[in-house]
Amino acid sequence: MDELDLLVIELLKQTVCWICEKTLPSKCPWCTTGDVDCPMKFLETSYGYRVVHIHCWDKGSEAFTGKK
Repeated sequence: MDELDLLVIELLKQTVCWICEKTLPSKCPWCTTGDVDCPMKFLETSYGYRVVHIHCWDKGSEAFTGKK
């Protein structure tokens, strides 16, 4: 990773999941264990890049992207 990647990651740490709106990184409501930080996934949309918890992506990304 280069400096830009690290900067983006730092910025994302201060943002929220685009789907569940929980602060990232945080405990994801879809986690079954409840004590594991979810990894994040980048979602490219017409609005630009969004970041979501992996579990939120799995549960409902289609509804947010409009893709089937």
